Amino acid sequence: MKNNSIKISAAIPTYCRNKYLKEAVESLLSQTLPHDLYEIIVVDNSPDSSAKKFLKKIAGAKNIRYFHEPILGASNARNRALKESRGDIIAYMDDDTIAYPDWLSNIIKVFESSDLSIVCVGGKIEPIWERKRPRWLSEELEVFYSILDYSDAPMVLDEKHYLFSANMAFTKKFLSDVGGFDPSFGRTGTSLRSGEDTRIQGKIREMGLKIYYSPAIKVKHHIIKYRLNRIWFMKRMFHEGLTNANILIDEKGPLCKEARFHMLRDEIKWNLPIKLKELKKEFSPERGFRIFFVLSMLISEFGFLIRLKRSWRNEKLLYISRDILKNADIPRVTIIIPVYNAAATLRPCLDSILNQSFTDYELILVDNNSSDDSNKIINEYVLKFPRLKVFLELKKGRGAARHRGEINSSGDIILMTDTDCIVPKNWVEEIIKPITEHNEIAVQGLKKPLNPNYWTERSSKEELNLAIMRMRDGKIGFLDTANFAIKSNILKKIGYTNKDMVSGNDMELMARLLINNYKLKFSEITVLHRYDDTACKVFKKVLTRGIWRGILRNTYSDKASLFPAATKGDDYSYIISIFRELRIRHPDFKYNLITGMAWRFGQFLGCRKRARITRY
Repeated sequence: MKNNSIKISAAIPTYCRNKYLKEAVESLLSQTLPHDLYEIIVVDNSPDSSAKKFLKKIAGAKNIRYFHEPILGASNARNRALKESRGDIIAYMDDDTIAYPDWLSNIIKVFESSDLSIVCVGGKIEPIWERKRPRWLSEELEVFYSILDYSDAPMVLDEKHYLFSANMAFTKKFLSDVGGFDPSFGRTGTSLRSGEDTRIQGKIREMGLKIYYSPAIKVKHHIIKYRLNRIWFMKRMFHEGLTNANILIDEKGPLCKEARFHMLRDEIKWNLPIKLKELKKEFSPERGFRIFFVLSMLISEFGFLIRLKRSWRNEKLLYISRDILKNADIPRVTIIIPVYNAAATLRPCLDSILNQSFTDYELILVDNNSSDDSNKIINEYVLKFPRLKVFLELKKGRGAARHRGEINSSGDIILMTDTDCIVPKNWVEEIIKPITEHNEIAVQGLKKPLNPNYWTERSSKEELNLAIMRMRDGKIGFLDTANFAIKSNILKKIGYTNKDMVSGNDMELMARLLINNYKLKFSEITVLHRYDDTACKVFKKVLTRGIWRGILRNTYSDKASLFPAATKGDDYSYIISIFRELRIRHPDFKYNLITGMAWRFGQFLGCRKRARITRY
């Protein structure tokens, strides 16, 4: 429940640095702002939750809240803080920074006195040198240590100036509306990847909003000893080049292979000579022959070119232009399909969707970084269908792909299917009827095998029996994203598809619907689905789902009824039934043996891992 007295949430993401975290937390406890007006959120990204033990030693600090974020990444930790925050403003600092006593009060003053177009503020970052500053570290290179001092006067920043995540704050509404920080940017563990703060500021400017710099909003930042050597700095500069290229690619909105080639060619033909000409000036008596500075810039440029080359060779997607999408009418329905190495099945799937009797819809394809010809096929259909949006999701898994599609959807109703499905001509029309005519929350349809054989027919039969078993008064306690529809506002309310789930997204989403007392309406509309058609494929799929069900049991340990554990009696019954089927030579014996073993072993592995995912 939100505490209305809290004006601002101060968030510290941390990773295995309790030595510095102590100073950071103490600086927040010493703020001049009354303690009942702010909260301190520590998000621990360490695998061993070490910060929790440290925070227990701080007595009398009632406004400190601790959360453990199991998914590595600074962006994930910051987004977790955003989700848990209770203030209207969220301020971020790093675990190796120390806030001045008036840091929070000055942030609040800026937001309260500025116009509504300012959604991000920040200020000075002063260095704390843990050893003598190296002679090779020129003023121009300070920025790569997150040292910041633009001016002693406040100002709105232009496109050439950025704030750093060690000292920046946002209105919670804005940051929530844009989906927080992009997890594909930012530090992960000890990696030197960065750019999440730069990318979010790029979005602010794309939306016509403002970023404000105030010198009164100050923090101190530890420049750690091991970072003050040339080798570390060279690595940092190489990753800076990679990050800059990633930001450029993301801002362009991924392009076709030819466009990416031109981007690489233009960088080499036009931009690189200009940069080299500027660097040549550094070899002059006036500049002091700054060899290390030049070398650092060249390494950064090398990383930049390497990333553009990889982009040209591997990421061959054609995206519809953003201007076209902005001018398109808002559709009633959004269809989302994750795509990963689906060249063999993608065309029939897309043809069936483009042939629908209901036409007021948009189609979102989310490529999960396919390595086959899926991208070429997508390129063909972009030109045929003006309401086809294509997005790239680098994080592996259907959960991450669906999540990317959902946050970019425009329709009032979201439909889900897969690339290995073929939908009937009246699919959209029929599956949304319970929602549009009877105000249902969500609808679940059926599927049958497109490739009938022993394994596919039994998989389909098992799913049908499960659906019938879980049906009450036309409502069904079973979710399959191959043929599913839901109101977009309900999906947003309970949280989009969990992007940490590589498999079993339907189980996790069903759990959240049940927790919120939402039920699915059953529909007889049926799609054709290409099931796994061999014993090995069936075993692997069921094993994987079993593992993820075990992980879900760990995650929702306080909701045991959602994922009940199998008892010894259940296992004995299974063994007895298998021997009975073997004795009478039951036709389902092989299928039940394979799936039963895979399911039980998978759950065992999932539970033993003690792994958990982020709960939405």
